Amino acid sequence: MLSEQSRMKQGSRLPAHSAGCRRLQSSCSHRYPILLSVLHLCTSFQQIHALHGVQDPYLALHIARMNIAANTAGVRIAPSPGKGMGVFALRQHTQEFVVGEYAGEFLSQRDIDARYENPLRTPGLWTPEDEWWYENRVKRGVGCTGAYIFKVDDDLYIDGEDCDTANWTRFLNHGEPNLRVKSLAKGLDGKPRVWFVALRDIEAGEELLWDYGESYWKEDDVVV
Repeated sequence: MLSEQSRMKQGSRLPAHSAGCRRLQSSCSHRYPILLSVLHLCTSFQQIHALHGVQDPYLALHIARMNIAANTAGVRIAPSPGKGMGVFALRQHTQEFVVGEYAGEFLSQRDIDARYENPLRTPGLWTPEDEWWYENRVKRGVGCTGAYIFKVDDDLYIDGEDCDTANWTRFLNHGEPNLRVKSLAKGLDGKPRVWFVALRDIEAGEELLWDYGESYWKEDDVVV
């Protein structure tokens, strides 16, 4: 969430399918909404990959997929100067409007200690499940930076680094906040819930920002 470098840590395993997009474009019609959705995804992928300078096809494809849901919520993922990618309003969001919910992998304090504290593979903490988690992320090119972790409760965290389980809210940047974050350890469905609410009226074109808090930053981090 902090820098372009951290955003580009995702893998580079998926190729661009421009030829497939052209084939879909020639065959899609209003009678095939699923194909139109695929065409939208392909077009978004090409725009993000080519126009926005995201060279990593794996990340570009995920951003394109997330942008479909983001557009429905009235926002879009786009480059943010000095911060990599960010989230921008497509329309006005009035004060107290719920903009979106944070999503990701649920982790316990033990998971955090084993997977993100140094050194890795600490005896007594590191398990075969942790090894599978780590190798699976490396295989898919997913980073293990810990920069997308949100603490919900003392023993409950949401990790939004893996694009397979996250959504567009992982690209919300730190800055002078126009959003505030709310959380519940147990929502109505019994699962943790973290959501973002507009602090004020947000106009179309504005970047959506929230305050990560002092605990997020390391001594050598430059807060922008």
